[in-house]
Amino acid sequence: MSTPRSTALIVDASKSVATLLGSYVRLAVGTETELAHDFKTLKKLLEDRPERFYVAALDTVLPDAPSGEAVDYVLGYNIPVIVLTASHGDAQHEAVVDKNVVEFVVKSGTGEMEYATNAIHRVYNNRFVKILIVDDSISYRYYLRNLLRMHQYQTLDAANADQALATLDENNDIRLVIVDYNMPGINGLQLINVIRQRYNRSELAVLGLSQVDDEKLPARILRSGANDFVTKPVVVEEFYCRVTHCIETIEHIRLIEEWATRDYLTRAYNRRYLFEAGSRLHENAKRGNLTLAAAMIDADHFKSINDKHGHHVGDVVLKAIASTLAECLRQSDLVARVGGEEFCVLATGLDEAGAANVFERVRQEIDALDISADERTVHVTVSIGVCMTLEDSLESMINRADGALYSAKSQGRNKVVLVTENA
Repeated sequence: MSTPRSTALIVDASKSVATLLGSYVRLAVGTETELAHDFKTLKKLLEDRPERFYVAALDTVLPDAPSGEAVDYVLGYNIPVIVLTASHGDAQHEAVVDKNVVEFVVKSGTGEMEYATNAIHRVYNNRFVKILIVDDSISYRYYLRNLLRMHQYQTLDAANADQALATLDENNDIRLVIVDYNMPGINGLQLINVIRQRYNRSELAVLGLSQVDDEKLPARILRSGANDFVTKPVVVEEFYCRVTHCIETIEHIRLIEEWATRDYLTRAYNRRYLFEAGSRLHENAKRGNLTLAAAMIDADHFKSINDKHGHHVGDVVLKAIASTLAECLRQSDLVARVGGEEFCVLATGLDEAGAANVFERVRQEIDALDISADERTVHVTVSIGVCMTLEDSLESMINRADGALYSAKSQGRNKVVLVTENA
């Protein structure tokens, strides 16, 4: 049984178009799809658990609903709608946009199918995006909240700057703040300045909002740190475009940052990030603010796995090891892939007994794995060396952990060896 809001509804009179779009969605978005080719079938699907649909992509002309009746019908279930049409007439476009649909897609080729798929993907992701609306007008906050919720965004609102800053402090997952300029006390321009002192553009996007009595105001708002600006009262289609642009900008920046810090295969951190972030941890430990342990973890007999089963199976094994490390360790622990089959862990707040317990559990959990790849089950063990001594440098700690790792290898592998000041 599907979970709520886990399925995309695709309705098109052309079976080939519906099938093509359904394939795109399943591949790119990874969610289920259900197809209909006429209004009658559409109504039957919605009568049976309509809550399973997070979006509907609809042809405006169906054999038994030639005048766009399907759009109003689906909107009546509070399901976001992406309109599919064979032509782009201005009158038709205006009529559809006035209904506050998500997107208007002309079915002119595979490029437009990709565009429709991206719009569906955006609606799916919007459910996990939190937006803060800051406006002293209760009615306008309500209006914007309803517009955003039609696109499935999560929304919070504040009547002034103080409430906005308190809400940001309480919600570290807000991605966009929509700020009205005209507010009593601290105005929108001043609020944006404060936000930018606390959050950079890769952490939080800001969309300025105001009636433009001063033609220089948009530029002032942008210079103060806003990502974009929209005139009030908003043109709904433009408002959605600017909100989407702000959200996608944040996502693209975060993706680039992730590519720069993550190992492409295992999604563990890479060697560069290990030494950048690890050096900060080491300096903090030297100041006495925390305890730091460094561990080196190496897959035993990994070359034989690659030789016997192939490198693609070896990749599956490495991903399984990285996943197990993430499950066994805390979010505050730094896990990095530093070589072919080598991982390094920097863990804080552990004494010698605690480190022994944690890394013994890691060893046992990996030893217990049944890794499935290419219709076969692969078994792997790891050897682990842990340095509990705060050396003069992070590199020295890692070198001592590496020495303990080779000691574990020489003792027969699948072991944990700790080194301490007294070792």
